[in-house]
Amino acid sequence: MDTKRIKFAYVAYHFPPIAGGLSLRSAQFCRYLPDFDVNLEVFTTALGTKSIYLDPTSLEPYSDLLKIHRCSDFYSSKWVSALGDYSDVLRYLVRGFSFPDIHRGWAKRVFLDIEKSHALSPFDGIFTTSFPWSSHLVGLWAKRHLNLSWVSDFRDPWSNNYDLKAKLTLPYHRWLEQAVYTQSDHVIFNTESHRLSTLNDFDLPPFKTSFIPNGFDPEILNIIKPANYPDTKLRIGYLGGLRGDPFEGPFYRALASLRELNRELFESIEVNFIGVSEVKGSLAEKLSLKSNFVFHGFLPELLAA
Repeated sequence: MDTKRIKFAYVAYHFPPIAGGLSLRSAQFCRYLPDFDVNLEVFTTALGTKSIYLDPTSLEPYSDLLKIHRCSDFYSSKWVSALGDYSDVLRYLVRGFSFPDIHRGWAKRVFLDIEKSHALSPFDGIFTTSFPWSSHLVGLWAKRHLNLSWVSDFRDPWSNNYDLKAKLTLPYHRWLEQAVYTQSDHVIFNTESHRLSTLNDFDLPPFKTSFIPNGFDPEILNIIKPANYPDTKLRIGYLGGLRGDPFEGPFYRALASLRELNRELFESIEVNFIGVSEVKGSLAEKLSLKSNFVFHGFLPELLAA
């Protein structure tokens, strides 16, 4: 007996061909969910195709199997930056009046597109992934107005995120975050610690939750061969974004301590940062560590692995 396939709207602001971990997680869901009898129709941003960090291979050969809607965003950082001295003022105003983030306008357009598509060929459910948090607004609206089953995916903490600087609106963020957990039929987190901390802070039944870590495809890892370098350097790889001294600081201090304990070992260490072009913060420079760092910027998935 054939299994009935179901159809989901997949909402992700960051999506291939944008490069980086934010898009890679979405690419993995789009690669593998069809194996579990789930057909996906993707709703993402049109601005992503203009990103300077692109990896057209990240969704091959699956892109031809997906219907992808690219919706324009009202907010453009490039356009705002062009205002020169006034850009910071406008950026502040936009962030202050656009809740939960500057992409609320994009989320509204996505929902209207989903509503039209649903009228022509109904969806069984919706899958939303953040960041930005506005992605989950689409899920709330779809649940309320279209009565769709809803899976929400969290790559990062929301109101407990160190990057959330809008302390005055923190109670509203927590209120909206709780609404997402309450209305979602299932909630996915990217780490077990993230899942457990959320269960501790919010009213969320554990049975509604799971965690799915990020990662590379097994077939990609299987073709990677050990590097054969002609020297004796100890090479450390870091893949992803940097958050600043409060987060990378302990690693920098550990390297500086190693220099005092074993200078020869310290000088043999080469830290390769993949996905970034420079450090965030000033601690690494203050500790004179940058000579140990090599930056590779954004790389296609295969090269990054």
